[in-house]
Amino acid sequence: MTSLHTSLAEISSEYTIFEKDQILTEDQLNSVTQYLDDQDRLSRIHLTGVGLVCGLNVRRSGNTISLTQGLGITTDGDLVQLASNKSFNRFKAYSSEAPKYPPFFDENDNRVALFELVETGVTDVLAQPLANFQTTSGINFNNATALLLVESYVKDHDLCSGTDCDNHSQQYVSQLKLLLLSSTDAESLATVLPTAQSAAKALQLLWADRVKITPSLNTRSEWNEAFATAIKQTQARIQKELPTLWSNCGFLFDKYFDNDPTTAWSANLSDLAARFVNTNTHLQYYNAFLTDIIHCWNELIELLITQTSWCVPQVSGFPKHLLLGDVVAANGSSDNNTNSNENDSAANNLSRRTAFYPAVANGLSNTLDEAAFLIHKISALIESFAPATANTLRVTPSYAAGGLQEKAIPCYYNATTGGSLPKYWNYKLYQLGKSAYSYGYKANSYGAQGPASSPLNAEFNQYDFFRVEGHFGQPFETVYASVEKLIADNNLPFSIYGVLLDGDKTKLRGKRGKGFTDLDRLHRLARADLTYRIEDVKQVGNNFKSNIFQSVDAGLIRNDAAGSDAPAVKEIASAKNTALTGKTNAALSKLNKSYIEFKKDKSWLDDVEEIKSIAGQFKADLSKVTATPHATAFDGMIVGTAPDWINWLDILIDDKNDKADDARVITNFVKVHPGLQPACGVVRGGTLVLVYDSNGNVVGDLMLSHHVEDAQDEPSEPPLVRPRPPITTDIIPGIKIIPSFDHLLIDKLNIFKADFDKEIQFKFDATTFYGEAMKESLTIVKDMYRMDANAAVGKEAALADGYLDAKKGIIESKGKYISYLDRELEKTTLPPQERDELVKIKESVQEDLANEITETAKYIENTNKPVTQGSDSAKVLVTMETTSLAIAGNTKAEGVLKTGLAGVGTSTNVPPEFAGAIGRITGRF
Repeated sequence: MTSLHTSLAEISSEYTIFEKDQILTEDQLNSVTQYLDDQDRLSRIHLTGVGLVCGLNVRRSGNTISLTQGLGITTDGDLVQLASNKSFNRFKAYSSEAPKYPPFFDENDNRVALFELVETGVTDVLAQPLANFQTTSGINFNNATALLLVESYVKDHDLCSGTDCDNHSQQYVSQLKLLLLSSTDAESLATVLPTAQSAAKALQLLWADRVKITPSLNTRSEWNEAFATAIKQTQARIQKELPTLWSNCGFLFDKYFDNDPTTAWSANLSDLAARFVNTNTHLQYYNAFLTDIIHCWNELIELLITQTSWCVPQVSGFPKHLLLGDVVAANGSSDNNTNSNENDSAANNLSRRTAFYPAVANGLSNTLDEAAFLIHKISALIESFAPATANTLRVTPSYAAGGLQEKAIPCYYNATTGGSLPKYWNYKLYQLGKSAYSYGYKANSYGAQGPASSPLNAEFNQYDFFRVEGHFGQPFETVYASVEKLIADNNLPFSIYGVLLDGDKTKLRGKRGKGFTDLDRLHRLARADLTYRIEDVKQVGNNFKSNIFQSVDAGLIRNDAAGSDAPAVKEIASAKNTALTGKTNAALSKLNKSYIEFKKDKSWLDDVEEIKSIAGQFKADLSKVTATPHATAFDGMIVGTAPDWINWLDILIDDKNDKADDARVITNFVKVHPGLQPACGVVRGGTLVLVYDSNGNVVGDLMLSHHVEDAQDEPSEPPLVRPRPPITTDIIPGIKIIPSFDHLLIDKLNIFKADFDKEIQFKFDATTFYGEAMKESLTIVKDMYRMDANAAVGKEAALADGYLDAKKGIIESKGKYISYLDRELEKTTLPPQERDELVKIKESVQEDLANEITETAKYIENTNKPVTQGSDSAKVLVTMETTSLAIAGNTKAEGVLKTGLAGVGTSTNVPPEFAGAIGRITGRF
């Protein structure tokens, strides 16, 4: 049986050089063609490559198989070219007489079952329709693989025939045939070639175990255990895999290394683990170091896996055939075959399709150079690990993802001038002779050049990660302040936060609470409001005293029947104003501070209570000679809730800050931010979380990919200027002097006389009216003014509650005043204009009385005063009930009273005596 001709089985190394007039033999002529043919074939396989270059795809649609145009090169150097698509609709058994091709035969010289496809339109009496293929061959289309055979052989013609005995030359025949065989038999023809890719496929990608930062993490030992657990798993995986590099890929690096470097790697890693992991020292840096090794290892695999170059293609690889892959049904075609191999995959199909193996001249050498560089880099990483030398805080721009060489050299490596690590860190810079341009923590130690010598002064918009290093073991507050300053000075795009590893929040350091928020701003508004109220009280007190002194000196306040009251009035006004000024100044000095300073001294509240008490006594002690046509700053302070607002806000702010402090403990912080991970730095826009122990020293750091705002200091804010000027007697005459009644009536008569002369033009006997009025006024004055204790027979003792005592006196005085006005108005001889004037006065006093009753009732209810018989509140309620009758007939005053008392006494916890009294008062109107 003729065998297929393999041209490169024997490579011609010489050829004949012809001489002039030389007689040539066939060997001499053939030597030239053989040499040139061999060189042509060798050029293809060694300078271009072998395998399927493009196209030559097989598809089946129904009972027709198509083969697309394409190009390929066999390992014998055959250039396989199909210029156009071809279609096949029939098949036949591949002839047993065909030239023998050794790859088709097993060790027992049995050939695999082969079926030749017949092109559509070509006549072949042996061919039958593809519809019969499964029945005839026993091979399902889904388990069939196509093979393109270069059927090359030398055809030797017979030397003699019956009529002719001329000696004919041999003929070299080469024709393409498309064959089908089972996928199982095709696997035996698929050769695994010694390429960088096939070697890399035997290596396993590595990964690092994740350090689990969970809410259960609460102590330094638990922190160490979290890292140690991940480190031990990761290192075991690394040390198991590293030795496989040389056993699988060593043949690629013979020219780069004299011996296997992985032996030293394993020994050094074991030594490092004993020094750091077993002693719980620098665990976070050690974990990052192992991750660097993994990145470098995986980069090596990813680099090698792309290279399919076959250094010296062997002729025996696939000398005369190219596997085209499985016969795939075209999209949309009908396939009624049911015996498909469902476990077959695209990957298996690729294994049954000859790949293209480019020549080494096309780049394998460059790839191996870079791969050898990465091997040197792994050695340098292991040899240079030295975390103890990192004790100066630095921030270095870097990258979060991508190749290790693009990132900054970490602080835990001993990177020095002349050291191996700076040299083998970045392959691109190594090729340029610019290794000193690599960014790194120890840039100064290896003579960094260009932007690497001062990375924060160079443009860093392209970097998405910032290494923060050299701060472990240092005081947290010092580190926090230093990082905060670096962020501010260099406009760095990340924030910083601190969490306590110990669960005892009394050991928190640095910033506390939530910082300055809108609640604090509202607190400032409340303090400002109270400040201005106190200033108003102080001003009213000064005005009060001034008016009293002026009125006494002017004789508006006269001696009563018991003797001169002027000295007593002046003494009271002066003493109360002095006390009031002292307390208001004390309170103002404590309120006009920052919130932090304000919180340190709570005695302001005692000052405010004293101010209320003094203001109430001020009014009560001078109630005989003063009146309040409307509420004053005194009244606003006494019944106002400004201090309560400050206390309420304090409660909310304290609660907010207490919860914020809870969140500064790592166990609670992790619950809110479960994405925490150690990274030896922080991504752009993220948060660097410093972790410190109960001694206040930084034990490590974590990273969040989002911004977490730390407590903000109280900012400088604009002063809160009053929208109106302070209270003055000219603008708001809050305190009104009540002259002696003889002066009151004289003034009224003078007004009346002037109006009468001008408008009515008649006179009345002022002297008569003055006499009668004087008589009545003296009687009222006797009832209204409280005489000296020795002169007032049967005088009722003052109430223990100064405020109630003052209110009781005011209510009684206003009731008596209304009674006096009623008696004046009953006089039939009273001129009309004087009567109108007195009616207006009476209505105003009635409205004031309604307001006083309302204020007093609310005070008793809000302060939960007892109303049992004989108590201060019970006495005042009696006065309120009896005096409220003086309001009857004044619709406006009645409305003021009913509106003011609406809801008073209706709650379930007020005494029934109080509710009954309020009900009787409102029921009258």
